[in-house]
Amino acid sequence: MNQIESIEKKDIERNLQSRVYEIIKNYPIRPNVPPGIHLYEDRLAKEIGVSRTPVKFALNKLEQQGLFR
Repeated sequence: MNQIESIEKKDIERNLQSRVYEIIKNYPIRPNVPPGIHLYEDRLAKEIGVSRTPVKFALNKLEQQGLFR
């Protein structure tokens, strides 16, 4: 893999992480999600259609920001 391909891959990964973060951040305000629901990485990943890695990144970031526990 050359340097340009490596940079493009990192950009794609960052964009995916950002999209998943936004989806999960807004998840609790969906009308069919009851308050206090436990969010499972594997379920979210399947629902969003991604691997668990970007979901884990998003959940960790949201927890660090104090938005999720």
